[in-house]
Amino acid sequence: DGPGCAVGVVRSGSLVHARGFGIGNLDHGIPITPRSVFYLASVAKQFTAAAVLIAAHEGALSLDDSLHRWIPEFPEWGRPVTLRQMLHHTSGIPDFLLLMQRDGIPWENILTDEAALALITSQPGTDFPPGTETRYSNSNYLLLGEIIRRATGRTLAQFAEARIFRPLGMTHTHFHDDRTAVVPGRIFSYDAGPDGTWRTNYNMNFDRVGGGGLYSSVEDLARWEGAFLDDRLGVPGFAALMLQRGVLDSGDSTDYALGLGIGSRGGRLRVAHGGGFMAFRTSRVWYPDERLAVVVLCNDGSADAAALSREVEETLLDP
Repeated sequence: DGPGCAVGVVRSGSLVHARGFGIGNLDHGIPITPRSVFYLASVAKQFTAAAVLIAAHEGALSLDDSLHRWIPEFPEWGRPVTLRQMLHHTSGIPDFLLLMQRDGIPWENILTDEAALALITSQPGTDFPPGTETRYSNSNYLLLGEIIRRATGRTLAQFAEARIFRPLGMTHTHFHDDRTAVVPGRIFSYDAGPDGTWRTNYNMNFDRVGGGGLYSSVEDLARWEGAFLDDRLGVPGFAALMLQRGVLDSGDSTDYALGLGIGSRGGRLRVAHGGGFMAFRTSRVWYPDERLAVVVLCNDGSADAAALSREVEETLLDP
Protein backbone atom coordinates (compact mmCIF):
# COMPACT_ATOMS: atom_id res chain seq x y z
CA ASP A 1 0.00 0.00 0.00
CA GLY A 2 3.04 2.29 0.20
CA PRO A 3 6.00 3.28 -1.96
CA GLY A 4 8.63 0.70 -2.81
CA CYS A 5 11.31 -0.26 -5.31
CA ALA A 6 12.00 -1.63 -8.76
CA VAL A 7 14.75 -4.24 -9.02
CA GLY A 8 16.57 -5.51 -12.09
CA VAL A 9 19.28 -8.11 -12.73
CA VAL A 10 21.28 -7.87 -15.95
CA ARG A 11 23.51 -10.63 -17.30
CA SER A 12 25.63 -10.13 -20.42
CA GLY A 13 23.51 -7.15 -21.39
CA SER A 14 20.14 -8.92 -21.04
CA LEU A 15 17.58 -8.12 -18.37
CA VAL A 16 17.04 -11.56 -16.83
CA HIS A 17 14.96 -10.50 -13.83
CA ALA A 18 12.90 -7.38 -13.27
CA ARG A 19 10.15 -6.67 -10.81
CA GLY A 20 8.41 -3.77 -9.14
CA PHE A 21 7.25 -3.63 -5.54
CA GLY A 22 4.95 -0.99 -4.07
CA ILE A 23 3.21 2.08 -5.43
CA GLY A 24 4.78 4.71 -7.66
CA ASN A 25 2.02 7.30 -7.33
CA LEU A 26 -0.02 7.16 -4.14
CA ASP A 27 -2.52 9.75 -5.39
CA HIS A 28 -3.62 7.46 -8.21
CA GLY A 29 -2.55 4.03 -6.94
CA ILE A 30 -0.18 3.43 -9.86
CA PRO A 31 2.08 0.45 -9.12
CA ILE A 32 5.84 0.41 -9.60
CA THR A 33 7.01 -1.65 -12.58
CA PRO A 34 10.37 -2.14 -14.34
CA ARG A 35 9.23 0.63 -16.71
CA SER A 36 8.55 3.16 -13.95
CA VAL A 37 10.66 6.28 -14.40
CA PHE A 38 12.65 7.25 -11.30
CA TYR A 39 14.84 10.23 -10.47
CA LEU A 40 18.30 8.63 -10.28
CA ALA A 41 20.09 11.32 -8.24
CA SER A 42 23.87 10.75 -8.27
CA VAL A 43 23.69 7.60 -10.39
CA ALA A 44 23.48 10.24 -13.15
CA LYS A 45 27.18 11.07 -12.77
CA GLN A 46 28.33 8.07 -14.82
CA PHE A 47 26.25 9.33 -17.75
CA THR A 48 27.72 12.82 -17.49
CA ALA A 49 31.19 11.25 -17.38
CA ALA A 50 30.35 9.16 -20.45
CA ALA A 51 29.23 12.30 -22.28
CA VAL A 52 32.55 13.98 -21.47
CA LEU A 53 34.44 10.89 -22.64
CA ILE A 54 32.51 10.83 -25.93
CA ALA A 55 33.07 14.56 -26.46
CA ALA A 56 36.79 14.01 -25.88
CA HIS A 57 36.86 11.14 -28.37
CA GLU A 58 35.18 13.40 -30.93
CA GLY A 59 37.82 16.08 -30.37
CA ALA A 60 35.52 18.67 -28.81
CA LEU A 61 37.55 18.79 -25.59
CA SER A 62 40.32 17.02 -23.68
CA LEU A 63 40.15 15.54 -20.20
CA ASP A 64 43.34 17.47 -19.45
CA ASP A 65 41.84 20.81 -20.43
CA SER A 66 41.69 23.33 -17.64
CA LEU A 67 38.35 24.42 -16.26
CA HIS A 68 39.31 27.98 -17.26
CA ARG A 69 39.56 27.05 -20.92
CA TRP A 70 35.81 26.45 -20.98
CA ILE A 71 34.55 28.66 -18.15
CA PRO A 72 36.96 31.62 -18.24
CA GLU A 73 34.80 33.63 -15.85
CA PHE A 74 35.61 31.13 -13.10
CA PRO A 75 37.85 32.81 -10.47
CA GLU A 76 41.59 32.20 -10.33
CA TRP A 77 42.01 30.09 -7.21
CA GLY A 78 45.66 29.23 -7.62
CA ARG A 79 46.51 25.90 -9.24
CA PRO A 80 44.52 25.14 -12.40
CA VAL A 81 41.73 22.57 -12.17
CA THR A 82 41.45 20.03 -15.00
CA LEU A 83 38.38 18.23 -16.28
CA ARG A 84 40.04 14.96 -15.28
CA GLN A 85 40.30 16.16 -11.68
CA MET A 86 36.65 17.16 -11.76
CA LEU A 87 35.63 13.72 -13.04
CA HIS A 88 37.55 12.07 -10.20
CA HIS A 89 36.47 14.52 -7.46
CA THR A 90 40.05 15.63 -6.86
CA SER A 91 39.45 19.26 -7.89
CA GLY A 92 38.69 20.72 -4.47
CA ILE A 93 35.78 22.74 -5.88
CA PRO A 94 33.18 23.29 -3.11
CA ASP A 95 29.90 21.37 -3.38
CA PHE A 96 27.09 23.74 -4.34
CA LEU A 97 24.47 21.56 -2.62
CA LEU A 98 26.36 21.87 0.67
CA LEU A 99 26.68 25.61 0.07
CA MET A 100 22.91 25.82 -0.38
CA GLN A 101 22.42 24.05 2.94
CA ARG A 102 24.97 26.28 4.65
CA ASP A 103 23.32 29.44 3.35
CA GLY A 104 19.79 28.26 4.12
CA ILE A 105 18.68 28.28 0.49
CA PRO A 106 15.49 26.17 0.30
CA TRP A 107 15.47 23.25 -2.12
CA GLU A 108 12.08 24.51 -3.32
CA ASN A 109 13.66 27.66 -4.74
CA ILE A 110 14.18 27.77 -8.49
CA LEU A 111 17.96 27.56 -8.91
CA THR A 112 19.30 28.51 -12.34
CA ASP A 113 22.66 27.43 -13.72
CA GLU A 114 23.78 31.04 -13.40
CA ALA A 115 22.79 31.15 -9.72
CA ALA A 116 24.52 27.84 -9.01
CA LEU A 117 27.69 29.06 -10.74
CA ALA A 118 27.55 32.34 -8.81
CA LEU A 119 27.22 30.42 -5.54
CA ILE A 120 30.29 28.32 -6.34
CA THR A 121 32.45 31.17 -7.61
CA SER A 122 31.65 33.38 -4.61
CA GLN A 123 33.72 31.08 -2.40
CA PRO A 124 37.25 32.17 -1.42
CA GLY A 125 38.93 29.20 -3.06
CA THR A 126 39.05 25.44 -3.45
CA ASP A 127 38.68 23.26 -0.38
CA PHE A 128 42.20 21.89 -1.00
CA PRO A 129 44.87 22.23 -3.70
CA PRO A 130 43.60 20.42 -6.82
CA GLY A 131 45.00 16.94 -7.20
CA THR A 132 46.03 16.49 -3.57
CA GLU A 133 42.88 14.93 -2.08
CA THR A 134 39.58 13.31 -2.99
CA ARG A 135 36.34 14.92 -1.85
CA TYR A 136 32.97 14.26 -3.44
CA SER A 137 31.45 17.43 -4.87
CA ASN A 138 28.33 17.78 -6.97
CA SER A 139 29.76 21.01 -8.37
CA ASN A 140 32.26 19.03 -10.44
CA TYR A 141 29.57 17.35 -12.49
CA LEU A 142 27.31 20.40 -12.68
CA LEU A 143 30.24 22.28 -14.22
CA LEU A 144 31.08 19.38 -16.55
CA GLY A 145 27.54 19.60 -17.88
CA GLU A 146 28.07 23.29 -18.62
CA ILE A 147 31.39 22.49 -20.30
CA ILE A 148 29.64 19.96 -22.55
CA ARG A 149 27.30 22.76 -23.65
CA ARG A 150 30.12 25.16 -24.42
CA ALA A 151 32.35 22.60 -26.13
CA THR A 152 29.72 20.88 -28.28
CA GLY A 153 27.08 23.55 -28.78
CA ARG A 154 24.47 21.24 -27.27
CA THR A 155 23.11 21.07 -23.76
CA LEU A 156 24.04 18.01 -21.75
CA ALA A 157 20.46 16.78 -22.22
CA GLN A 158 20.69 17.15 -26.00
CA PHE A 159 24.18 15.67 -26.28
CA ALA A 160 23.38 12.66 -24.08
CA GLU A 161 20.16 12.01 -26.01
CA ALA A 162 22.00 12.00 -29.34
CA ARG A 163 25.16 10.17 -28.29
CA ILE A 164 24.02 7.84 -25.49
CA PHE A 165 20.30 7.34 -24.97
CA ARG A 166 19.14 7.12 -28.59
CA PRO A 167 21.94 4.76 -29.75
CA LEU A 168 21.25 2.45 -26.80
CA GLY A 169 17.46 2.55 -27.16
CA MET A 170 17.01 4.19 -23.75
CA THR A 171 13.69 5.75 -24.70
CA HIS A 172 12.59 6.56 -21.15
CA THR A 173 15.82 8.24 -20.03
CA HIS A 174 16.68 11.93 -20.13
CA PHE A 175 18.45 14.71 -18.28
CA HIS A 176 15.61 16.81 -16.89
CA ASP A 177 16.78 20.39 -17.43
CA ASP A 178 13.28 21.82 -17.92
CA ARG A 179 11.15 21.60 -14.79
CA THR A 180 7.97 22.20 -16.84
CA ALA A 181 8.51 19.20 -19.14
CA VAL A 182 6.13 16.25 -18.93
CA VAL A 183 7.84 12.96 -18.01
CA PRO A 184 5.77 9.93 -19.12
CA GLY A 185 5.84 7.18 -16.54
CA ARG A 186 7.33 9.42 -13.84
CA ILE A 187 6.74 8.38 -10.27
CA PHE A 188 6.97 10.44 -7.09
CA SER A 189 8.86 9.87 -3.86
CA TYR A 190 7.56 9.72 -0.32
CA ASP A 191 8.57 9.92 3.33
CA ALA A 192 6.57 8.73 6.31
CA GLY A 193 5.18 11.63 8.34
CA PRO A 194 5.22 11.86 12.16
CA ASP A 195 1.84 10.15 12.29
CA GLY A 196 3.04 7.29 10.08
CA THR A 197 1.11 8.38 7.00
CA TRP A 198 2.92 8.95 3.71
CA ARG A 199 3.91 12.46 2.67
CA THR A 200 5.01 13.46 -0.82
CA ASN A 201 8.66 14.49 -0.98
CA TYR A 202 9.12 15.76 -4.50
CA ASN A 203 10.60 19.03 -5.75
CA MET A 204 9.31 20.09 -9.15
CA ASN A 205 11.54 23.19 -9.21
CA PHE A 206 14.99 21.59 -9.05
CA ASP A 207 16.23 20.97 -12.58
CA ARG A 208 20.03 21.26 -12.37
CA VAL A 209 21.72 18.43 -14.26
CA GLY A 210 25.15 16.82 -14.47
CA GLY A 211 25.58 15.70 -10.88
CA GLY A 212 21.99 14.49 -10.91
CA GLY A 213 18.86 15.37 -12.82
CA LEU A 214 18.54 12.10 -14.73
CA TYR A 215 15.31 10.13 -15.05
CA SER A 216 15.38 6.48 -16.09
CA SER A 217 13.90 3.03 -15.47
CA VAL A 218 15.18 -0.44 -14.66
CA GLU A 219 14.49 -1.51 -18.24
CA ASP A 220 16.49 1.37 -19.67
CA LEU A 221 19.39 0.88 -17.27
CA ALA A 222 19.66 -2.71 -18.52
CA ARG A 223 20.34 -1.23 -21.96
CA TRP A 224 23.08 0.95 -20.46
CA GLU A 225 25.07 -2.23 -19.79
CA GLY A 226 25.41 -2.67 -23.55
CA ALA A 227 27.65 0.39 -23.69
CA PHE A 228 30.18 -1.41 -21.50
CA LEU A 229 30.04 -4.77 -23.25
CA ASP A 230 30.71 -3.96 -26.88
CA ASP A 231 31.65 -0.28 -27.27
CA ARG A 232 28.26 0.57 -28.74
CA LEU A 233 28.85 4.28 -28.21
CA GLY A 234 31.71 4.45 -30.69
CA VAL A 235 34.52 4.98 -28.18
CA PRO A 236 37.12 2.18 -28.42
CA GLY A 237 37.85 0.71 -25.00
CA PHE A 238 34.92 2.61 -23.48
CA ALA A 239 34.58 0.36 -20.42
CA ALA A 240 38.29 0.48 -19.59
CA LEU A 241 38.31 4.26 -19.90
CA MET A 242 35.28 4.61 -17.63
CA LEU A 243 37.00 2.41 -15.04
CA GLN A 244 40.24 4.41 -14.89
CA ARG A 245 40.81 5.48 -11.29
CA GLY A 246 41.84 8.96 -10.35
CA VAL A 247 45.49 9.52 -9.49
CA LEU A 248 46.60 12.09 -6.91
CA ASP A 249 49.74 14.20 -7.18
CA SER A 250 51.31 11.78 -4.69
CA GLY A 251 50.88 8.96 -7.20
CA ASP A 252 48.24 7.24 -5.07
CA SER A 253 45.15 5.96 -6.86
CA THR A 254 41.67 6.88 -5.69
CA ASP A 255 38.63 4.61 -5.55
CA TYR A 256 36.63 6.84 -7.89
CA ALA A 257 36.76 6.42 -11.66
CA LEU A 258 34.56 8.30 -14.16
CA GLY A 259 31.30 8.68 -12.26
CA LEU A 260 31.83 5.20 -10.80
CA GLY A 261 33.08 3.96 -7.45
CA ILE A 262 35.63 1.15 -7.62
CA GLY A 263 35.72 -1.57 -4.98
CA SER A 264 35.66 -5.31 -4.54
CA ARG A 265 33.51 -8.04 -3.05
CA GLY A 266 34.84 -11.48 -2.33
CA GLY A 267 37.83 -10.83 -4.56
CA ARG A 268 35.60 -9.68 -7.43
CA LEU A 269 35.86 -6.24 -9.01
CA ARG A 270 32.74 -4.34 -7.95
CA VAL A 271 31.79 -1.05 -9.60
CA ALA A 272 28.99 0.89 -7.95
CA HIS A 273 27.28 4.23 -7.47
CA GLY A 274 24.30 5.18 -5.39
CA GLY A 275 22.07 8.20 -5.21
CA GLY A 276 19.68 9.92 -2.85
CA PHE A 277 17.65 13.08 -3.41
CA MET A 278 14.16 14.02 -2.29
CA ALA A 279 12.98 10.56 -1.13
CA PHE A 280 14.46 8.66 -4.07
CA ARG A 281 17.10 6.07 -3.17
CA THR A 282 18.98 4.46 -6.06
CA SER A 283 21.82 2.03 -6.72
CA ARG A 284 23.57 0.55 -9.74
CA VAL A 285 26.21 -2.14 -9.18
CA TRP A 286 28.26 -3.77 -11.91
CA TYR A 287 30.59 -6.78 -11.82
CA PRO A 288 32.56 -6.47 -15.09
CA ASP A 289 34.25 -9.87 -14.96
CA GLU A 290 30.96 -11.65 -14.24
CA ARG A 291 29.08 -9.50 -16.79
CA LEU A 292 26.51 -8.94 -14.08
CA ALA A 293 24.68 -5.80 -12.96
CA VAL A 294 22.09 -5.14 -10.27
CA VAL A 295 19.82 -2.08 -10.33
CA VAL A 296 17.66 -0.99 -7.39
CA LEU A 297 15.46 2.11 -7.67
CA CYS A 298 13.25 3.16 -4.74
CA ASN A 299 10.76 5.95 -4.07
CA ASP A 300 10.67 5.44 -0.28
CA GLY A 301 12.93 7.75 1.69
CA SER A 302 13.49 5.09 4.35
CA ALA A 303 14.67 2.48 1.83
CA ASP A 304 18.34 1.49 1.69
CA ALA A 305 18.87 0.78 -1.99
CA ALA A 306 22.52 -0.15 -1.46
CA ALA A 307 21.64 -2.71 1.22
CA LEU A 308 18.90 -4.18 -0.96
CA SER A 309 21.38 -4.47 -3.81
CA ARG A 310 23.87 -6.28 -1.58
CA GLU A 311 21.19 -8.82 -0.68
CA VAL A 312 20.52 -9.48 -4.37
CA GLU A 313 24.25 -9.68 -5.10
CA GLU A 314 24.73 -12.19 -2.29
CA THR A 315 22.01 -14.40 -3.73
CA LEU A 316 23.52 -14.26 -7.21
CA LEU A 317 27.21 -14.56 -6.35
CA ASP A 318 27.17 -16.65 -3.18
CA PRO A 319 24.25 -19.08 -3.59
